[in-house]
Amino acid sequence: MELTHEPLRLYVAERIHRATQVVTAGAGALETDVSEIYKQLVEPPSAQVGDFAFGCFQLAKHLKQAPPAIAKKIEEALGADPLILSAKATGPY
Repeated sequence: MELTHEPLRLYVAERIHRATQVVTAGAGALETDVSEIYKQLVEPPSAQVGDFAFGCFQLAKHLKQAPPAIAKKIEEALGADPLILSAKATGPY
């Protein structure tokens, strides 16, 4: 059973999924679907940082790049969104 019952969390997972497709384009297929990203969304250590955090460790391993660099690329690929106030790369998240 997929855990996709929180609408905002699902929306964020879908947006991150689209951003990861942009980031990984041309680097070979990475089998990550929205439900996997949904499960990997965590609460950041501080509410001041935001509502969700997504670790870029798996992508970094696949792309052979540092997690903070991948996080920055995802931040840039997310772009403006009416429901997401901001997305900021913070270390590997």
